[in-house]
Amino acid sequence: MLAPLLVVAPSRADVWDYARSAGPIIGQAKACGAAPARTDHASDQVRELLDLTAPNADERRKVGEMFDFLVNTAVTMQNQAPNRDDCPEALVTFADLERRLPLWREMLPPRKP
Repeated sequence: MLAPLLVVAPSRADVWDYARSAGPIIGQAKACGAAPARTDHASDQVRELLDLTAPNADERRKVGEMFDFLVNTAVTMQNQAPNRDDCPEALVTFADLERRLPLWREMLPPRKP
């Protein structure tokens, strides 16, 4: 007999680790020519995940700044790269991130008032 699956929401640490990974992916995609509407939407989705898991306004601000720093650093590094050989792979990775972000949101409970 199959045991029922227990769905456990990701922890704050899991979400923040995911955001730390997503920042450079989004930044590299921006630098490689992904449509701004796509990268902005993905950034907004990551910020929503961070907002839902941050315990207070100060933490939301801090993790938002960390995420922005990671995105901007990746843009700068990609723009300074001597060539764009890794752009095709970066754009595929970004498309995968876009598919996964809504799944992360579905796993999180709504913010309590």
